[in-house]
Amino acid sequence: YTADMGINTANDRGQVEPTNAKSPAKGFISSERLQLNHYRTKSIEENNAKIGLVMHREDTEEKKHRVMPQIEQLARNVVEDNAALDFLRRHGINNSQEYSQYIQGKG
Repeated sequence: YTADMGINTANDRGQVEPTNAKSPAKGFISSERLQLNHYRTKSIEENNAKIGLVMHREDTEEKKHRVMPQIEQLARNVVEDNAALDFLRRHGINNSQEYSQYIQGKG
C-alpha cells in the first residue's frame, strides 16, 4: 500500500492495476524500459543472518520454519538468470566495458 497509489501497482509502461488481482492482466508484466531482479536470498549464510533479525516482534523460530522450506525449494530449482544481461543487450550494452562507458556518460 502506498500513499499515492493505494492498493495499485504499475508496470514500466505506466499501466496500473490493483495489487490484489489474482493474476496480472495479459501483457501487464513488462521489462521493456526497466528490469528489476529480486532475489529471495543470495546465500544460505545471508538468509540465516536475515532470519536472526527479529522484526515486529516476530518469533525467530517461527520465521525460520516458514522461510527455510522456500529456500530449500529454490535451491532445488537452480536456473541461470540472464534477464539483466538480455535487458542490457537490448539497450546496446554487451559487456562490462560498454556498461562502464554508459554509466560514465550519464554522470
